[in-house]
Amino acid sequence: MDRKKELLWRAYLVTFFFVAASLVILFKIFKISVLERDKWKQKGEVNVQWRTVDADRGNIYAEEETLLATSVQFFEVRMDMKVIRQSDFNANVDSLAIFLSNFNPSYIRPKSAAQWKTELIAAKRKENRYFYIAKGLDIDAFNQLKNAPLLRLGKYKGGLIYSRYGKRVKPYKELASRTIGVDRENADRIGLEGYFDKFLKGETDQRLMKRLSPSEDIWVPVYDPSEVQIKRGDDIMTTINIGMQDIVHHELLETCQKYNAEGGTVIMMETATGAIKAISNLAKAEDGNYYEIYNWGVGRLSEPGSTMKLATVLALMEDGYAGLDTMVNLNFGLRKFADRTMHDSEKHGKTWVTMQQALKYLPTWE
Repeated sequence: MDRKKELLWRAYLVTFFFVAASLVILFKIFKISVLERDKWKQKGEVNVQWRTVDADRGNIYAEEETLLATSVQFFEVRMDMKVIRQSDFNANVDSLAIFLSNFNPSYIRPKSAAQWKTELIAAKRKENRYFYIAKGLDIDAFNQLKNAPLLRLGKYKGGLIYSRYGKRVKPYKELASRTIGVDRENADRIGLEGYFDKFLKGETDQRLMKRLSPSEDIWVPVYDPSEVQIKRGDDIMTTINIGMQDIVHHELLETCQKYNAEGGTVIMMETATGAIKAISNLAKAEDGNYYEIYNWGVGRLSEPGSTMKLATVLALMEDGYAGLDTMVNLNFGLRKFADRTMHDSEKHGKTWVTMQQALKYLPTWE
């Protein structure tokens, strides 16, 4: 009987401790989630935040869907040394150093295996949470690197940290380069990239990011970026014909080089529709070579002036309304239209002249 009571008391005691522990846990949950909610939320947002990220930029196409500008995806790889167990690090550091020393030198600064090992050990000793490995990796190079010794253990055991970013490239280099424009950070976007920016950049997205160190403004995704569907901006279709553009560009380049010109512009337009089929703008740089530095054809738009004068006279003569001897009243270079007065580009003080004189000498008279 005494043995039975002893067992009951033990059971009651264990039950009491379980109930007490449960009540303490429930109270802590209530306290954190309700009473201290704002306090912990504020502290949490210091190191974990939903941050805005841009969508992948849309493509710019020429006729027949030939790519003029596109975003190529690249990767940056770093390591969080703090999460790697010392035993895993010791077992893999030599092989990782050898791998990195033999990795494509265009992606990684050339170092010997001994140099890499020294840096890796020093970073591990300091528990560096953002140790730099490589940047500018294409998808093939990235897949090789993430399967390297130690890094293949993943984010939580191997300390693998990577971020994906897009880099704007033009497959045809200088062809219509200024017209296509430039997408750049902390500066104005120009050309088609700038004018259609709101369509090309698409909608922004929210991604949960964490700060690696309270003392540094370094943020990495909480989740693998590949697990989230990447949004894209809209594509832009242009009327540029890449074959015509190639001919126009090289003909203009040869002419500028032949005459040692400061620059030149060619615009090829389909007269039936007004569609621009090719546009090239070359200017001589300090090194003596010609580049698409400024879009003279568009950037220096002005009134058609004498171009329209010639077209108007030709139309009058073709329909028989005027000839080269027809007298024209220049009215001293002034003409009032509605509530505004228009002036010739230069003062000449002339009134009646023949059509031929007007074409030959205006706007400059001797």
